[in-house]
Formats: sequence, C-alpha cells, structure tokens
Amino acid sequence: PLRALAFGALKEDFKLIHKALISLIAATIIALFLSWLLGSLLHIPVFRSEVISRTKPQIIDLGIAITAGGLSGFGKIKKGVNDAIAGTAIAVALMPPLCVVGLSFSQHLYAYSQGALLLYITNLLGITFACMIVFILTGYVKFHTTFIWNVSLLILLLLPLGGSFLRMVKQQQIQAEITNQLIQNTITVGRDEVSLVQVQVFWNQKPTLVYVIVHTDDNITSKEVQLVEDYLSQKIQQPLKLVFTVNRVRHITSDQENIRFEKISDFDDQHPHLIIQQLLKKNSQ
Repeated sequence: PLRALAFGALKEDFKLIHKALISLIAATIIALFLSWLLGSLLHIPVFRSEVISRTKPQIIDLGIAITAGGLSGFGKIKKGVNDAIAGTAIAVALMPPLCVVGLSFSQHLYAYSQGALLLYITNLLGITFACMIVFILTGYVKFHTTFIWNVSLLILLLLPLGGSFLRMVKQQQIQAEITNQLIQNTITVGRDEVSLVQVQVFWNQKPTLVYVIVHTDDNITSKEVQLVEDYLSQKIQQPLKLVFTVNRVRHITSDQENIRFEKISDFDDQHPHLIIQQLLKKNSQ
C-alpha cells in the first residue's frame, strides 16, 4: 500500500491512492485493536526495552524508515530482487511501533502511546518519501509537486525528532556526569568497601529520579544521601531525587572460621534492571 500510495501520488492516480489509503487505514486499525486486546487481557506489569525504545523516536529512526522505503521501491522495479525482502524491511519499521501504541494504550500509558504513534507516522512518511525518490530517479515516473508536499511533512517531523535526539544526548551527558561524580567525589570517596553497581535515571519523574545500586558492608546514612543529592543537584544545575539501594555484602578471607552465609537482600539474585523496576513499582504504591 505504501508503494502504491507513492506511485499514485506521483501519477495523480486518485483511484490507486484511495485503495492504498483504505488498505493502510484498515491494517492500522486491525493492528491497534489486536495489540490493545492482548495488552488488556494479559495485563503486562512492566514494559522492557523492546517497548520503551520505540516510545522516543529520533532522527535515526527516520533514516531507518528511508532505508526501508528505498529497499521497497527498488525491489518493486528491479527484476530478480526478492520482493519479500522489501516487505520484511517495511514490516520491521511499521509493526513494532504500531503494536507499542496499542500495548501502551491498554495500560493507560498515554505518553508512551504518543511517542510510538509519532514513530509510526515518521516511518510511514519516510518509506513513502524513499519510494518516491527511487521511482523518480529510475525514470519509473516523472517528478510531481506531491513530492514537495511529502518533503514538507518530513521537515515538520524533524522538529520533534531533532528535539528528542538533542534531549537524549543531553540526558546521556548528565547521566555520565552523575555516575562520574558518584564514583570520584561523593559516596565512594575514601571508602574502598563501596562498589557502585548501576545508576539509572528516570527523566519523566519530577524531580528527576536517580536510582543508585551499590554493594557495601558499610552503613550509608540518610544524611550522606542528602549531602550527595544536594551536591549532584548543584553540579548538574537541576533538582533531582536520589535513592540508594544498598546490597549488604560480607568480605570473607581464608583465615576466617565459622563463616555463616546469609542472604541479606531480597534482590541479591536479580539483575539490577529488575531491581530498579521493583523499586519504581513500590515507590508508585
């Protein structure tokens, strides 16, 4: 349907455009309904990176969509090219964000749905744009003003996509700065028995929420956490809330006798990412 839409727009074939739009709209509604239904029935408690990564579209995603559209257009006009490859490329670009929209909506995560919907629209326009370019450059059809309209819509998309990309870069820089400061200048200074395991920042919380997981056999007081929190907030010039998860460990040497192994934390056997998800769930409750 996307190739038909690109071809019909360049040829001013309104019948073909109508058929393509009907197919796209019907497929979109079916995919949204099925993903929403499955999400509602299963009540997925936590979304992992496969979902979350598709809720924050960036300029890179537009490049992926254009590449998929170029493969699709080339596969249609070039003899000997397996058309299934092009179909797979488009399916990879379109179905995941569309399913994320339905899944997120089923769990009332409307911010996730909006981000995934923006990614879906980006992929639609990017694929159509690339198909038009391939059709024009190969002489399959002639240039038409509808191509300008497609380019104009893509330029409008560059504003939120570019903003998201710059925001992501800034957040990565701040998170790296927080990690460095924690390691070098704050809680671990002069305390070799403290081992920093993971730092994860949740930017959608107000103030910004920073979870820090450490292994130590020493005590970390709330006063120390407050001092570190104030120091980091001043360093990055924005307020944040610091939460330490302390996994108590015991240092054992070969000359110690009567060693008794204890499970001090309920989180000992879990991956740090799962620890943070459980903490967030407890915090929301």
